[in-house]
Amino acid sequence: MKGIALAAALPIALGVIGCAPHRLDTGSARDIQRLAVVSRVAKGPVARVLHASETDRALAKALAGQVRPFEMAERVRTSLLARMPPGRPWSQVMPAIEVATALEALLVVDRAAPTDFGALRARGADAVLLLEVAEYGVRERSGAVGLFVTGQGRLFLLDGGTLWSGALDFDQTDPGGDTVDVAAMRDGGFREAVIALVDRMSARVAPSLAGER
Repeated sequence: MKGIALAAALPIALGVIGCAPHRLDTGSARDIQRLAVVSRVAKGPVARVLHASETDRALAKALAGQVRPFEMAERVRTSLLARMPPGRPWSQVMPAIEVATALEALLVVDRAAPTDFGALRARGADAVLLLEVAEYGVRERSGAVGLFVTGQGRLFLLDGGTLWSGALDFDQTDPGGDTVDVAAMRDGGFREAVIALVDRMSARVAPSLAGER
């Protein structure tokens, strides 16, 4: 019941996180004994380019054949962890397969289900880095077409207390961003572009997650 209660409370807790990154509390993070990293994707890939529902759905299907949500979640996880400094808490990260087994993520494809943090606690975790991608894909804004990812991250103690929070956002349609070739994305270029997108998002987020000033 304790794990269910924690999971049920999560949407409320995430709802108060602002977009501005909150630098990691490195002092408290050094006390973490075992860190579980959970990366999830709620929606994607999506296409909002041609403003014609059938055409955009067909494009989204083509994009999904290149980068499915599971791969996107894994790329966000590995890209961020690769940028973390040595030492605690990053030296205390649970193996990804152990986290997936505890959460039955290898058997259940239900991205709407709450995360059972009690199952992670049972395996010795005392903290969780939760990376939640709300959606990713290709969209058009103000005449520019580009890739985007939106989401939130949070590192918290299972006994209570947030050590870090920040937005997992990057949008190529922002002023000065790159305009992409939709035909190239559809024909196989999306995967490579997503890899570059995640790397750029991670480079933006990593300093605050690492506790850098």
